[in-house]
Amino acid sequence: MATHGIHDNAAIGITVPSVEALVALRAEVSRHRPARRAQTLHTGTSLSPLRGRGMEYAESRDYVAGDDARHIDWRLTARTGRAHTKLYQAETERLTVVLVDVSPSLFFGSKKRFKSVQAARIAATAVWSAVRDGDRVGVIVPGIQSAPRRFATGLRGALPLMHVIADALRTPQPLDATAFERQLLGLRKVLRHGARLVIVADVHTVTAIASEAWAQLAGVEVHVVLITDALEQSPPAKTLPAQLENTRAVLALDQKPAADRWQAHFSTPLAAFQDIARRTHVRVHVVQGDEAATAWLHTFHAAQAQVA
Repeated sequence: MATHGIHDNAAIGITVPSVEALVALRAEVSRHRPARRAQTLHTGTSLSPLRGRGMEYAESRDYVAGDDARHIDWRLTARTGRAHTKLYQAETERLTVVLVDVSPSLFFGSKKRFKSVQAARIAATAVWSAVRDGDRVGVIVPGIQSAPRRFATGLRGALPLMHVIADALRTPQPLDATAFERQLLGLRKVLRHGARLVIVADVHTVTAIASEAWAQLAGVEVHVVLITDALEQSPPAKTLPAQLENTRAVLALDQKPAADRWQAHFSTPLAAFQDIARRTHVRVHVVQGDEAATAWLHTFHAAQAQVA
């Protein structure tokens, strides 16, 4: 199992993020992103599954005769019992904010790399995806950088953000259970309707946030990417040594009661947060530390198509 310690060259990309590797993820995001193409073999006018840049959702109103049936707001129609139509307006630059967790629970890993390094990789893919979409993008690290110095656009603007991400996830910060919640409440003033928020975090960080804070983000496209480790989800049935601050301990995971308590420590908060997410329309992506950094993008892009 990887443990937090002194960084050397061999640790780059395993226990500490590599700026070069984060920059290189731009190419992976570019290859992964689905093409904006219409689902038809016929020539002429057709609808793309992804709404192109140029129009954005403004509001919904009661349906009137002559409205395009393709723009019916089905959710509002089902909720009110009356047909509603979505109205669109000329689209301005969308804002994407990436919120990065640096709590101590991320700084370990049992396979391939630390969870903190995976968090850096996921944050980088979120930035590169936003850049590809033509968004303005900023990175926020609660407790370190509470607001972006400026929102970046394009390749030149995104490169400094790779340094912000890598520097933030080199060392853990004391866990402040209220930092993320305060940050979310503050962001509501910045994120207007249609903006996008990507949170990269450990599950214990997001479960400390009151459900009311998530509900206040209505109208914002919120994605929470939870970084997990194989040891958390499927621990081996054996006795393992552990270091708890200055105390050595033994994890008797070969005994069922201990193994059940271990798994519940991770599965219970995950299930609780997924329930909150369903009620507040937050999209949850669970990514293990040894997975590809683009593993979550297929559901990320699918959500964008649904929003459109």
